[in-house]
Amino acid sequence: MTNPPSASPTIWVSAAFVPLWSSAVVIGSLALRHGPPFAVTALRFALATGLLTALAWLFRAPWPRGMALVHAAIIGLLLQGGHYAGIYAGLAAGMPAGAAGLVVGLIPVVTAAGAAPFLGERFTRRRAIACVLGVAAVYVLMGESAPAGRG
Repeated sequence: MTNPPSASPTIWVSAAFVPLWSSAVVIGSLALRHGPPFAVTALRFALATGLLTALAWLFRAPWPRGMALVHAAIIGLLLQGGHYAGIYAGLAAGMPAGAAGLVVGLIPVVTAAGAAPFLGERFTRRRAIACVLGVAAVYVLMGESAPAGRG
C-alpha cells in the first residue's frame, strides 16, 4: 500500500466535495436525458460509493461497525437518496434546473441556520456570516431571475 498524500484527508475531501456536490443538478439533468430519475440516482450512488471507498482506503479511514454502520447506511439512503431522487424526479417532471439548483444551493444555509433552534447549537458570528454568504452566492448565481423587489 502506498502512503497517502501529505495533506490531511480533510483538505482533500473538502476540495473534492464542493465540485462534486455542486455539479449534481447539472449532471443529473443531463443524465436524465438517458435514463429515469431513480436509475440516475442509483448510478450516482454507485459512483459515489466507489469514490468514497477508494478515499477511505487511501486515507485508512476507520469504518463504522455494527449498528453504527446500519445507522449510517439508513441515514445516507434516506437523506441523500431521498434528496437526489426527489430532485431528479422533479427535473424529469419538468422543474427547471435553475429552481432545483436554488433548492440544493440553499440546503447548507438552511441546515446551518436550523441547527441553532432545532439542535441547540450556538449561532455564532462565523455561522451568520456563512449563511449570509450562502444566500448571497445563490442570489448572484440566479442572475437576472433573482427577485429584486420590482413591482
